Amino acid sequence: MRLNHFATAFLLTGMLFSCSSCSTQPLLSGNITVKEGWKPVVYLIMPRSFSEIAANYNGLLVDSAQIRPDGQFAFKTIPDAKSPTLYQLAMQPINSRYANQLLDEDPLLANYMPIVLPAGVSIRFKAESDRFQASFSLESAGATAPPRVPAGATAPPRVSYSPGSSPTSRP
Repeated sequence: MRLNHFATAFLLTGMLFSCSSCSTQPLLSGNITVKEGWKPVVYLIMPRSFSEIAANYNGLLVDSAQIRPDGQFAFKTIPDAKSPTLYQLAMQPINSRYANQLLDEDPLLANYMPIVLPAGVSIRFKAESDRFQASFSLESAGATAPPRVPAGATAPPRVSYSPGSSPTSRP
């Protein structure tokens, strides 16, 4: 009988901790308006060297995320990083066979955006598939772990950025 109580308590504790991790914000998520002729998938690509930045068919495909009909998506398997890490987000036209094909002949129509993910900070962004780079806007959604702010101090402001504008801060 005691063993049953112990097993039940153990299982309930495990479920409590597993559910508390369910509510954490994804490291990278957002909303993309998928236009006609584009795949409803966004790809996370990591350049392995300087020469692979903005280079066609290069870089390591780290993750992909399905874009729901309402435009929402979230990456699930971003590796833990101890320092800021450079990635490229890319979308592909329906006729593309490769996740890491980067189109940038016309910057207003480029299908990718380089971003730096700070360690431990959730990032949200918005974009349109057919003008990915031109419509891209980025916002820090906050720390993925509870922030450690000393007593009497204030938390750092959230920062938003859109191409062609300067970063803006807000509490």
